[in-house]
Amino acid sequence: MDVAARSQKVDKAMPQRRAMNRILPVLLAFLSAVAVILQGGAFPATAQVPVGTSTPQATGVASVIPSVTMTVTATPVATVSPTLSPTVAASPSVTVVSTATATASVAPVRTSTSVVSPGSPVRSRKVETASVSNVSFDTIAVGNIHTCGLTITHIAYCWGANGNGALGDGTTDSHHLPVEVSGGHTFSMIAAGSEHTCGVEADTFTAWCWGLGDYGQLGGGTTTNQPLPVEVSGGHTFSTISAGSYHTCGLTSAGAAWCWGRGTTGQLGDGSITDVPRPVEVSGGLTFSMIAAGAEHTCGVASGTFAAWCWGFKESGQLGDGTLLHAPRLVTG
Repeated sequence: MDVAARSQKVDKAMPQRRAMNRILPVLLAFLSAVAVILQGGAFPATAQVPVGTSTPQATGVASVIPSVTMTVTATPVATVSPTLSPTVAASPSVTVVSTATATASVAPVRTSTSVVSPGSPVRSRKVETASVSNVSFDTIAVGNIHTCGLTITHIAYCWGANGNGALGDGTTDSHHLPVEVSGGHTFSMIAAGSEHTCGVEADTFTAWCWGLGDYGQLGGGTTTNQPLPVEVSGGHTFSTISAGSYHTCGLTSAGAAWCWGRGTTGQLGDGSITDVPRPVEVSGGLTFSMIAAGAEHTCGVASGTFAAWCWGFKESGQLGDGTLLHAPRLVTG
């Protein structure tokens, strides 16, 4: 190829080269900015890229993504034990401020006798720790809501309800364990009524009673309650004694029957229907080998004949002959 042809070919390629020289720096600057953005970095807002002496300088402009700090307020709903703190997991790029309200569950308070919830009144009761050791009972008597027994050495113990002094310990405190009857007495027998108790002294055969006395059932001449044993008036001596609900009867060593206390249904056997706070003799001239007092009537077994005689309230036929009797009447059969 001659010189003229080569020169002509070079002249045709020059415009293309000039265009490439202008475009290439701009393209490189753009690609560099894109790479920085993708890497999360930052670079000057204005980047000048030299393109040679014969090429104008190109200026690349890019936006910068700043780092971000986030504040999160969390209120977890949870039952938290007092010794634990709530823990919130956060990503490294997030700052977390946790405000948690902890609600603690409280278990009920337990005692030996009850379960008490928080805030409720606490109820307590007396717990007896004493006990009677090495005691052997020879006989026992049961009232409505108390019990009494005699040991083989004739000491009286009682337990149960004591609101009217039926336990004979000088108090009106109920006891779940046996307590000794006060006064140093020894008894040959004991009887429990509804809310009173009586016994026959082992040495003197006198009768002693204690507890509820509103109908005169204690036989001491009054109608007041007695928390300690009081001697039955009249100077009588008894071989046996029996306590009804609100009256008491006893037999002398000669077999004569004496009763005292409530008498409104004739249960005292003296022919009246009145209360008497001291012993009155059962009418009819009978002698008995044993006697038993019920709620509102009394019966006895006649000496010698062994016939049964009853007196007092008869509404359910408990007298054995179908009548209301204020004096002993032979049980028919």
